[in-house]
Amino acid sequence: MLKFKKGPVRAIRHVFTPSFGVSYTPDFGSETWGYYNSYEDSDGQEIIYSEFEGSLYGSPPGQESGRFNFSFGNNLEIKVPSKKDTITGMKKIVLIDNLTFNGNYDFAKDSMNLSHLAIQGRTKIWKNMNLLYSSRWDPYALDDYGNRTAEFEWDRNRRLFRLDNTSWNLSFSLRFGDKDFKKKIKEKPKNITEDEMDEINANPDSYVDWNIPWSLNLSYNFTYTSSISYSNWVQQYGDGGGGSAYLFKSSRIDALEKETDRSVVQTLSFNGQINITPKWKFTMRSGWDFTNNELSYTSINLYRDLHCWEMRFSWIPIGARQSWNFSINVKASILQDLKLNKKKDFRDI
Repeated sequence: MLKFKKGPVRAIRHVFTPSFGVSYTPDFGSETWGYYNSYEDSDGQEIIYSEFEGSLYGSPPGQESGRFNFSFGNNLEIKVPSKKDTITGMKKIVLIDNLTFNGNYDFAKDSMNLSHLAIQGRTKIWKNMNLLYSSRWDPYALDDYGNRTAEFEWDRNRRLFRLDNTSWNLSFSLRFGDKDFKKKIKEKPKNITEDEMDEINANPDSYVDWNIPWSLNLSYNFTYTSSISYSNWVQQYGDGGGGSAYLFKSSRIDALEKETDRSVVQTLSFNGQINITPKWKFTMRSGWDFTNNELSYTSINLYRDLHCWEMRFSWIPIGARQSWNFSINVKASILQDLKLNKKKDFRDI
């Protein structure tokens, strides 16, 4: 931590958290353990299989693995003066909520023991706005044909890692409810007497309470992904056949081309509920997919409290999973089999 007596920033705090671990798995594919068998197919090829495939716990790993795992976490925050805090006069601002570097070294391999370096980070830009970042970096270089080699990226290109892919995710959410507006609701001009309250409690189905709880959640999600690949297919133009184009494979290292595949996904979703009456509840979930310009998964639900019984109706009106379901059942768990169900889903169409 660094502290300052004056200025807009009074303190900078960095927390570094290293983590290490070791794991080892023997080669259960060897004949010593007896977990795997082999046979020759009609083409004379050897097929290796485990008699535990498809069982409850599955088959054991078929190769030896011994890994040294490492992870380095980082948090960064500052303190600035604040007039709202009357006790300390300071406010904490988180710049980096978490930035983690992790990978492993497999000492059971003959070569290329280092794994990819994975980087994940997150921070809060605003009260309800979060930013997530992730990327993967390769420590090994590529050959003239774009294949990974045992040569380090530093030995060939004088850099520690080569970027393979990256992803940015921005999410924003808002929540509204009846509690947010209670201060704005004016009191009723006429007070309810004690006798009137007793009448309402004795006959709740004959009266409607218009001060009904409700809630609405809005969320926006933006995701940008970038995947990098390398190819040595070079386009050339021949003079035969009217200058038609053809592709050929070059062995020159300078012919290795970098290709970036980018994609953007944006979604806006909302879900809300409202108690129409003390015993009727309506909920809905939907959204908009900006990539495909259409509504995303949409569901509508209706619930009715029938004292000792309850009724539910759910409906998915659009999409590949269009369906509806209606049920009436007893609330008591001991009588959970006493129910009536009617439904129709996409498999019945």
